[in-house]
Amino acid sequence: MTALIQRELFQLLIMFGCGIGIMITFEARNYLMKCCGNRRRVQIVIYFAFWIFAAFLFYRFLYRASHGVVTLYGLAAMLGGIFLWKKGICGILKEN
Repeated sequence: MTALIQRELFQLLIMFGCGIGIMITFEARNYLMKCCGNRRRVQIVIYFAFWIFAAFLFYRFLYRASHGVVTLYGLAAMLGGIFLWKKGICGILKEN
């Protein structure tokens, strides 16, 4: 296996993990917003704080994967991680 293929596979795995990590943070956000009840201002702060955290998480994963270069297959891998979380892991967790 060449160095280029190894580097791109590494990037795919990192961005796949990024998608799963972002979805875990959004599940935590949804849980915190349910715990807040009808306190609208607190929910707004939580909502924006988690978007900022998700952007930071995406930045860190992207920098680790490819030194900040956005690639089409990197985004596709991230969407694959999101899809796995939504259809696979989250569905299994909600059944139990």
